[in-house]
Amino acid sequence: MPTLRVLTARTLSLLAGVVIGSAASGCSSPPESDLPVWPSGVEQPSEYPFGDVVMVRDQRAWGPVFDSMASGLGNERITVVHLTVSAEISVEVLQREFDEQMIEGRGWRLAPYPDPAGEAWVRGYRSSDGRHMLALVGLEPQVGTGVAPLTAIGTFSRNS
Repeated sequence: MPTLRVLTARTLSLLAGVVIGSAASGCSSPPESDLPVWPSGVEQPSEYPFGDVVMVRDQRAWGPVFDSMASGLGNERITVVHLTVSAEISVEVLQREFDEQMIEGRGWRLAPYPDPAGEAWVRGYRSSDGRHMLALVGLEPQVGTGVAPLTAIGTFSRNS
């Protein structure tokens, strides 16, 4: 019996090393299905903070992007998150921050999406294995407003 205990202890020790090593190697980047970390100036309000006119413009902008993503994946895999972005942050700075996180941090690549309608912009990303996607669709801020709508559409987990 002592041999069995020693073997079991060694096996457990080896397994613990594998588990700890696996966990440590995965700590450097978040799982591909996790939401990105919202940069400074981007917030997720509890309710949609814009009126009906802006909501219609917003839906016109992100609707075709959602449809494009859904055509390849099916609606059930896609999550839509409505955000606000400070009018003080330029689109270029915001896109650069997401590029750092998604391309440099996760190894994703840029993905084309249909140009949104009106005064809007889109920036899309696809995971290296092609299973996960993220598109950001934003409206240009209106004069005199402090924030603008930003919509994140993707295959991320609803729990992240």
